[in-house]
Amino acid sequence: MKKLGMVLGVLAFLGAGEVMAQKRGPYLPPVDAAKMKEYCAEIQPLYQKELQLKNEIRGALLSGNPNWSEVESKEIEAAKLRVEMMKKAQEKGLPLRGIFKNIRRYCGW
Repeated sequence: MKKLGMVLGVLAFLGAGEVMAQKRGPYLPPVDAAKMKEYCAEIQPLYQKELQLKNEIRGALLSGNPNWSEVESKEIEAAKLRVEMMKKAQEKGLPLRGIFKNIRRYCGW
């Protein structure tokens, strides 16, 4: 009886490990491919500018003695770019949930 219990325990452990090891990406809501392609082309310059600002902010913060007013202005500019991208998505009728965490997956960048 003990052996049966041990065998079942090992099998349950292995089964649970296999389930836990499966990597499933986040759920991406379905979107109209044509609208998404148009949206991606439209926002790519905004996205690139936002990435540039984030890198500049990171560099300023790592410099040791950052200019806080410069960091603040760049953070505000980056936030405005994110809001602009969200407005454009809403205008195209795209779901706002899930797109911005996975924008690179949607757009293929």
